[in-house]
Amino acid sequence: NNCSSTKFYKSDSLLVYVYPDASQSSSHFTLFEDDGMNPKSIEDKAFESIEFSMQVKEDIKIKIKGGQETYPGAPKQRCITYCIKRQAKAPKQVQLNQDANLDMLTEVQFKKAAKGVYYNEKEKALYVRFAYVPKTEQSIRIVQ
Repeated sequence: NNCSSTKFYKSDSLLVYVYPDASQSSSHFTLFEDDGMNPKSIEDKAFESIEFSMQVKEDIKIKIKGGQETYPGAPKQRCITYCIKRQAKAPKQVQLNQDANLDMLTEVQFKKAAKGVYYNEKEKALYVRFAYVPKTEQSIRIVQ
């Protein structure tokens, strides 16, 4: 896994670490990506942006929203895995897009799965994996 150059970077799979904090009820960031070659990517609208946001109250709500721009060679789909730290216990339920409950998996099952949920008791971390299609909006609701 050589990270010394962007030529080794693959963005079809993303691992996003989040650290919910009761004193900070919301957070957000935007991922910007282009082909790494075009110095005028913003001007040419040859890039992709993904907005990530999180609300922490009784439940944790995460939204992923893609911009409308894209670039040649951009992934048609991404596998996104969230690692949500500081989780004292496994959640009661994890919903994807308000209607689909994701299955709670074992560690072995999760490593092979395209989507699902795994709670790591030792790390106090919840892992949530799903497929994200660019230019769409998706949401995750974690019921404590």
